[in-house]
Amino acid sequence: MVRAPKSLRIGGREWRIRFRRLSSLGDAYGLTHYDKGLLDVASGLGSFDTRDTLLHEAMHAILAQQGRTTFGNEDEELYVRALATGLVGVLQDNPDFAQWLIQPISKKAE
Repeated sequence: MVRAPKSLRIGGREWRIRFRRLSSLGDAYGLTHYDKGLLDVASGLGSFDTRDTLLHEAMHAILAQQGRTTFGNEDEELYVRALATGLVGVLQDNPDFAQWLIQPISKKAE
């Protein structure tokens, strides 16, 4: 089994991942610390929720790296939540698609 990553490279920046007690994150399963390049994820979540939360926080980081974040705006949160949960579900339910998606992209057409 592959372990959760300790960092992600997003938009040319290294984002550290830190697993923390749920009680230390307030009412959230995860937090994105834009100024520190840090993604906090609650420890002890189930497999789906851990993946969903990490992808959710990574999507916030993607938006930040593109200069498109509204830093906690409710609309951003709703979209990121829907997309992260939906994408984790699609990838889990379609492992052949997930495997195809992560293959290195060649320069010639398929």
